Amino acid sequence: MSEAELDPRFGDDVKITTGEFLKYNYRELARLAVNGTAKQKQWLLSYLGVCNDGVEKQSLQKALERTRPE
Repeated sequence: MSEAELDPRFGDDVKITTGEFLKYNYRELARLAVNGTAKQKQWLLSYLGVCNDGVEKQSLQKALERTRPE
């Protein structure tokens, strides 16, 4: 996913926040956290590092921790 894709614009040049991105894409991101490739999980972990704390972020971080290889 490119930087441009993380900063989508809608009709009136309104930006979506990282919190909104997490909220509206939570199901897809949760699937990545559990079933994604190592590269996808690394991207998600990196992305969450720049997000503000919130319920969705915490939940995704926990899902990533549970699926980490030992």
